[in-house]
Amino acid sequence: MDDLNPSPVLARADALMQRRRQNAAGEFEDFPVLTEVISPDDDIPILSDAVAPEPERTDDLVPAVLAILADELAERVRTRLAAEIPCLVEAVLHSTLAKLTAELSQGIVGTTEDALRDFIAEREKLARQQQR
Repeated sequence: MDDLNPSPVLARADALMQRRRQNAAGEFEDFPVLTEVISPDDDIPILSDAVAPEPERTDDLVPAVLAILADELAERVRTRLAAEIPCLVEAVLHSTLAKLTAELSQGIVGTTEDALRDFIAEREKLARQQQR
C-alpha cells in the first residue's frame, strides 16, 4: 500500500476527521455509526478470520502447577498442625488423666473396702475364738 493510494478504511477515516473539523464551530452532529465508517465491501478481517494462538503445552504445565499446589497445601497443613497440636495433646492428656484418675480412685476405694472387710472378718474370727 503506498501513500498515494490509501485503503478505503483510511480514506473514510480521513473524511470523517475532515467533517469533524468543519463542524468544530460549535455545531454537534450525531456520531457516525460503525456501518457508516466501514462498509461490508472493505477487506477487514473479522474475528473468525484471526488465527487462534497456539495452546500452551499442558504436559509441562500440569506437573509444575501440581507441584506448586502440593507445596502450598503441605505448608498450610504444617501451619495448622503446629498451631493445633498443643491443644489436641492437652485435651487428650486431660481426658486420659481424668480416666486414669477415675480408675485409680475406683481401685483405691475397692482395695480399701476389701482391706476393711478382711480386717473386720479377721477381728470377728479372733473375737469368736477368744469367746470359746
